[in-house]
Amino acid sequence: MTGLMDALALLKDDEADCLIVARLDRLARQLTTQEVILAEVRKQGREVH
Repeated sequence: MTGLMDALALLKDDEADCLIVARLDRLARQLTTQEVILAEVRKQGREVH
């Protein structure tokens, strides 16, 4: 999970423009956690690909 946290920090600090994941189900094990992550990324004006 530290890699994900690092990636989210890069987005927050304007050091990255988007988050790239192989498949959405690889983003988080639980759907609710996945939705929270997606909402946070979008709230920052970023995209998930």
